Amino acid sequence: MSELSTTPITFDISTTDASAKLGIRVLLDHVVIYENKHVQEPYHFSQDLSDADSEHHLDIELFGKLPQHTSINPAGEIVKDSIININNVEFDGRKFCIDSCPIKFLF
Repeated sequence: MSELSTTPITFDISTTDASAKLGIRVLLDHVVIYENKHVQEPYHFSQDLSDADSEHHLDIELFGKLPQHTSINPAGEIVKDSIININNVEFDGRKFCIDSCPIKFLF
């Protein structure tokens, strides 16, 4: 019996404001595989995807974002914003910038 081969996907999750109750949810093929209701510390996400199916759907959702998490000056410029950062995205050993990944943020 042969073992199924897998392909890893990894990325780093962090926040600009640990006091803001920002959460993150990662779904693979519409199934939650990771959830953190209050990101306070950096986390290295890693998941092996089965090579048996050639197509997968990955969603990364931000939740808990409130208007008070963003400070705007009188000129309308953002001076402080509490956000979740997704960095160092790698799939099958290849690095991606966030703009080229199949990632969807829901606010």
